Amino acid sequence: MTREDGLVGYAARTVKDDGVISKKKENLSVQKPVVSGKVTDNSTSVRVYAKKGETLYIQNGAKVIRKVSYKKSGYQNISVKKQKAETKLTFYTTNKKGRSAYVTKEVLDVTPPKKPKVSFNFGYCDWLDVQGEQGCDVYIRHNGLNKTSKWKYLGTIDGNNLGFFIDDLAKIKSVDAGDTFSVRLVDDAGNKSKIATTEEVKEDWHPIFAD
Repeated sequence: MTREDGLVGYAARTVKDDGVISKKKENLSVQKPVVSGKVTDNSTSVRVYAKKGETLYIQNGAKVIRKVSYKKSGYQNISVKKQKAETKLTFYTTNKKGRSAYVTKEVLDVTPPKKPKVSFNFGYCDWLDVQGEQGCDVYIRHNGLNKTSKWKYLGTIDGNNLGFFIDDLAKIKSVDAGDTFSVRLVDDAGNKSKIATTEEVKEDWHPIFAD
């Protein structure tokens, strides 16, 4: 795992390579398709323009996921299965002359991480443990009875659960009975999970290293 003061690794964002697309030779006279709008990991259809008599191919790498013949020129709404975020879809058309140039669309990540699981052993060792989606950044908020703090970055989940002592939280001078802590995850695309909140603290507490 990577802590805020972290000495361990980082989360790298990659987009899957196109792979082998088509062996058919490109012909500049074949108009490439026009893909309307974005493609996301929640998309179940795409809107694509092509000309009459052409065949549209949609591929993820070497895999053809749709093949559609156009009986008239114009846009068609074409159903597709949901695709994995951060992969590429390649669109092209073919006719007797050859194939068009490729049009690529990255599948955008719009799906938020699942709500994290949070366990808080307060009083024994003042330790908070966070379980959640790998690669997500962890943010925490101290909910005081009289004041709620801003969200604070703690680290990134990258192989293990992310855990920390409450002493590690800067600017927390004390925790009062009835206070809670809220945790949420944020992925590389900026999608935010639902908020998980700990149980209320049972008694007042002061950090060991408080100023």
